[in-house]
Amino acid sequence: MKLRMSARGVKLSAELNEFVSRRVHFRLGRFAERIRSVSIALADVNGPRGGLDKLCDVRVNAGLRNQVIVRERQANVHAAVAFAVERAERALRRHLQIASRTDRARRGRTVARIQRIGDPPRIAVV
Repeated sequence: MKLRMSARGVKLSAELNEFVSRRVHFRLGRFAERIRSVSIALADVNGPRGGLDKLCDVRVNAGLRNQVIVRERQANVHAAVAFAVERAERALRRHLQIASRTDRARRGRTVARIQRIGDPPRIAVV
């Protein structure tokens, strides 16, 4: 699992980098063999004005048809990361469950074929 981080308007200190890395590995570590990459983008939307202005975008590429994309906005960058990664975990779990259900349904299909004209129909399981 590759972890990419970028920041715009937020100082990406060693402490923040460590926090994000720990949070991602704690929440998404159980899916590490399925996840190709995780991208985290941090931004300060309002600048020095304050308010709910810290933005965290999480993109998880697990090789599925669609990426899991979560955006969280909080007053604190640590809270934004924590909430966004938690929501990404729930969404990824849901996507993987749906993917496994459709795979099982595809594998379990039976196909009926008629072997010869005039013979009684026989069902062949494929």
